[in-house]
Amino acid sequence: MAGKIAFCDYLKKAAAGPARGVLAYAAPRSGIKENEIGLIDIGDPFGTEAAFFVSLGSNSDHTRLFLGVYATANVTERHRGAVYEIVPGIAI
Repeated sequence: MAGKIAFCDYLKKAAAGPARGVLAYAAPRSGIKENEIGLIDIGDPFGTEAAFFVSLGSNSDHTRLFLGVYATANVTERHRGAVYEIVPGIAI
């Protein structure tokens, strides 16, 4: 992922299934088209639950990303979210 920009989308439209966000990457340039975006597969740790994604940033040398995942679009509900550390090259 060197030289790429990682980002998340709070909610990706899907025809069926639970509401889900998406973690993705692209080359840094203007005019990026949808087919130039790569999705980062994080598996399916949320099962049938909704998962709304929020980027929480990276560490100082940009080798790790932090992703907030919330089970509801209502972020005022307590204890419904989790923070994940995305480490390149490590599959769990």
